[in-house]
Formats: sequence, structure tokens, C-alpha cells
Amino acid sequence: MQRFMPIKKGVVLAMMLSAVMMSSAHALTVYTAGPGALAKKLAAGYEKHTGVKVNVFQATTGKVMARLEAEQANPQADILISASVDNAEDLHQRGWLLPYRSANAQ
Repeated sequence: MQRFMPIKKGVVLAMMLSAVMMSSAHALTVYTAGPGALAKKLAAGYEKHTGVKVNVFQATTGKVMARLEAEQANPQADILISASVDNAEDLHQRGWLLPYRSANAQ
């Protein structure tokens, strides 16, 4: 079983955005229960650096999880920042998470 290690939210967002940076995405959607100001600041920096628009949905953990549940047939989030290991494990068990792959991976 894959284990999730607690990492600072900003680091997770930066890693995930870096992983997607090589894609030809026109926009990314980030769901987070973390501090909205931090997510928006990181998104603005990413947009400036790449030209890729980042849409941020920031809410409580319950609202983020409810939105993911409601969108399960048509997921809208490209990136999820979760401070809850329990929620991450639940989403992993459901098969709703993709593994992180480095842009350098072959």
C-alpha cells in the first residue's frame, strides 16, 4: 500500500503544479482546504511563470470532499491539496488519485 507523508501544503502545490507544467493544459483547477491566500498567491506565481491559468476552489475540508463526491462521474479538479491523511487514504482506496510522476521520469 502506498503511504502518504505529511508535507507542507505549499510544497505539495508546487510539486503538483511542476508535474503538470509540462502538459499542454490551458487551465488547471486546484481544490484546497488550506489557506486561500496562500493558494491564490502560489497560483498567481505559477500563472506568471507558465502562462497557464489556475482556478482555485478553497473551502472547508467537508465542502471540498462533498464537491469531489458530487463530481465523481465528471471530475473537475486537476490538483487536490489535502491536509487530512484520512481523506487522502479514502480517495486513494476509491481509485480517485493519480500517482505523482516527476516531469523527469521516463
